[in-house]
Amino acid sequence: MHSAAAFVDGKVLIAAGNDGASALSTTEIFDPAATTLSFTTGLGLQLARLRAAAAYGPAQDVLVLVGGNAAGPSTEQVTTP
Repeated sequence: MHSAAAFVDGKVLIAAGNDGASALSTTEIFDPAATTLSFTTGLGLQLARLRAAAAYGPAQDVLVLVGGNAAGPSTEQVTTP
């Protein structure tokens, strides 16, 4: 129930989701260029989200998440990983 987007530099930002009990407000960054499979902690989200829609904006290099929270739809931008 997370959202993900690949950035121009090849990194993938994984945002929100569900841990089996509740929605998450965390992000992780996957770097395929790393020599080992690893994820690093990214910026936190303003709201916990699951089933959010995501779109990558290449002109400004941001991920925009919409909806997926108990408070109703809202927009959030997460900058480049």
